[in-house]
Amino acid sequence: MRSTRAIGRLSLALLIAALGGCGGQYRVELSNESGRTAVASVTHGGGFDGSRTLATKAVPSGETVELGPFQAPGFEGVRISVTRPGDVGAMPTETRLRRGYNAFVIEAGGVDSWEAVVLRRVE
Repeated sequence: MRSTRAIGRLSLALLIAALGGCGGQYRVELSNESGRTAVASVTHGGGFDGSRTLATKAVPSGETVELGPFQAPGFEGVRISVTRPGDVGAMPTETRLRRGYNAFVIEAGGVDSWEAVVLRRVE
């Protein structure tokens, strides 16, 4: 009986720790090979509370910049969105970030693409 209670308490403690630690830390490195300056924005949320911008930074062509680290609590994801100023009608490129370190190369989108830039994840 005692061991059953101990296992139940341990399971409950692990569940609470897991739920409390659902947030994470994020860091992004962006290398711009698109030929023009790009603008990157990192956002969190988007559900009931709306999204919140954590950072926005210009990434000049041929350069590498870092955004973060960011702490983002809760279940809603952290996303990065990249556009190039002057690309009228082009959709921003957006992807969800993984917890921890994320590295991307910004490349020019194809002529038949709605996106002016493409984010290529570097593993």
